[in-house]
Amino acid sequence: MFTFQVFHSSIQSGCNLYGCKDRYFLFPMFFRFRIFNKINKQKGRKPSFFIRNSGTYSIFVTTTITILLELIKISDMKVQKLLIPALLFSLTAGTAFTGCSMKEHDNTSSTDSLDIDTVVYLNPGSEKPSCKINIAYTFLKPASDKDSISRRINSQIQSVIFGEQYAKLSPQDFIRTISTDMIDNYNTDVKSLFVADQKNGMEEKDIPAWYNYEYQISTVMEEGLNGIWNYTVTNFAYTGGAHPNTLIRMLNFDKNDSRLLTARDIILAGKEDDVCKEILKSLIQTANTKLETDTITCLAGLQENGILQDGNLYIPENFQLGKDAVTFLYNQYDIAPYYLGSFILPVPYESIKDYLKIK
Repeated sequence: MFTFQVFHSSIQSGCNLYGCKDRYFLFPMFFRFRIFNKINKQKGRKPSFFIRNSGTYSIFVTTTITILLELIKISDMKVQKLLIPALLFSLTAGTAFTGCSMKEHDNTSSTDSLDIDTVVYLNPGSEKPSCKINIAYTFLKPASDKDSISRRINSQIQSVIFGEQYAKLSPQDFIRTISTDMIDNYNTDVKSLFVADQKNGMEEKDIPAWYNYEYQISTVMEEGLNGIWNYTVTNFAYTGGAHPNTLIRMLNFDKNDSRLLTARDIILAGKEDDVCKEILKSLIQTANTKLETDTITCLAGLQENGILQDGNLYIPENFQLGKDAVTFLYNQYDIAPYYLGSFILPVPYESIKDYLKIK
């Protein structure tokens, strides 16, 4: 009965403090929450539950402190031992929840991009031959200095796709460094040969096409299946061969821990053949479209047209966990001749849901 009376009177005291003229006891805490709320709005963050309800939380804290002060006056040690720890825990938990909520919103990253578009001339004063470089690099912009997840994802993109030497570079340093490396590679490959041809009397109209290089890198980063970042890189390069080459790479990152997902992470053990059967259906449909026919209906039909001649279909590490389907990618030469290009094969989740670890 005494505990209820103390609780009732202390709530009344808190409400009076908050609703009447004497608000000074609550003001420091209330003001601090409102400042946090204002900062969050300026940074485009959603305020936490406790900040949005700062007035109510302030009354709660004030009421709890009032009860503690009353309990200290009680001579009954059993009552003190029972209630004081419980009240202290409630105060600590409230503060912890506020901190957790703030941390969650601090880690809300967004995508950003950097571009380079330049032409380097091998022969000063002449537009031939040349090396064209066009890079559109998309990356994660960290939400705060504490956002290590975004930085780890960026590092893995640079390392896995472009090389370990780029792993520790910032996006700004990365795009500058890789463009410089492309220029150095161009000069190393053809500079001495070109100078020798010039000395032998080669005229500008006779310069072979293979003296001209071209690099194009385009990237896309978007949200895929719940909690996953999809990243796609298309790398076009002409470096003097019979024809240019285009390679596409797809990556999937867990937003919560920056983990790069592999096929083993998403497909149940022993279910690979079942998934391949569904991929084969998509491959047959895509092959018919590419070859402008409707006669391909099975593996033998694919092989007659130069597809999968080296063996059976396999699950590639090139895949994307989209919102509605898993897309499997086979680059040029992976399963078919160069002239057929790459095969991008979407398989709806509905058809393979029983074979996946993710739901």
